[in-house]
Amino acid sequence: MTVYIVLNMLKSARKLRFKILTSREFSVGAPLIIEEIKKRHYEITRYSDDQMPDYNTLLDCDVYFDMSSITEGAHYIKFQLALDHMSRLNGTTPLLIDPPLAVINALDKRLTNELFHDLVPRAFNLDGTNNSQIISNFNGEFVVIKSPIGWGGRGVERVRTKEAFLLTKNSKGLIMQEYIEPIYGVGRILTLNYKGDFQILCAYNRISKSWKVGMQSKYKCELKQLDSKLTNFAYNISAKSGLYLNGIDYIESADGKLYLLEVNSVPAIKEPMDEFGLNTPKLIIDHIERSVLISRRSK
Repeated sequence: MTVYIVLNMLKSARKLRFKILTSREFSVGAPLIIEEIKKRHYEITRYSDDQMPDYNTLLDCDVYFDMSSITEGAHYIKFQLALDHMSRLNGTTPLLIDPPLAVINALDKRLTNELFHDLVPRAFNLDGTNNSQIISNFNGEFVVIKSPIGWGGRGVERVRTKEAFLLTKNSKGLIMQEYIEPIYGVGRILTLNYKGDFQILCAYNRISKSWKVGMQSKYKCELKQLDSKLTNFAYNISAKSGLYLNGIDYIESADGKLYLLEVNSVPAIKEPMDEFGLNTPKLIIDHIERSVLISRRSK
């Protein structure tokens, strides 16, 4: 009987309709996901974020996959409103990768820092009136100045604490954060999570001669062995962030403490393929299939 039920659920899952919102900015990962979806003979409709249809059209599917480069909070608020309306009308919504409010919290580092205040390095928001007072909170050699919105290391600079006041004296809307020297590069943990079905796809370090890593710097990747400390760290962040697919960036300090740098809703999925031979698209779609079954069982 159990086998029969599972087979019927899998048969139902094979009828999945995907919609994916892509971007020229992230042109590498989306084709890999689309290819994997097509391999399984699912229906897939692709839209570009510069010619996006209305929200109801995007939500008319079983699985909505956001791989866009949209950073405007207004877009995600409108998307959430459309989602709420659909839920009230139909009592159901698509599986979301990723939920719009979770994306907002990931995009805006001020919100990330607030949500994970106990895990991130000390951070303060500059409003142009409190800058000198904020700088007095730091006594290390360096501080980090960052734009609240951005990815790939863009808009992030390390400056000497003594120079920070002159550089940011009249600045508004920036974040000043404690600089913590990592012992071995910047860690990246790629996770999937839906209603407790948590999976770490891989964990590795990005090691650069520069003080930071990102799209504008060269670095090498080395696999990181998972232990209970790192696994629990990743699980807690994944669960609290609300992101289905999450690229967790962190550092480990000399005293062994793990610090969260940011969470990423559109993480690099090709990098683990190129570096370690990991079939990330397959693992992601495998997890999505399981999530659809979990979702349908709960209705």
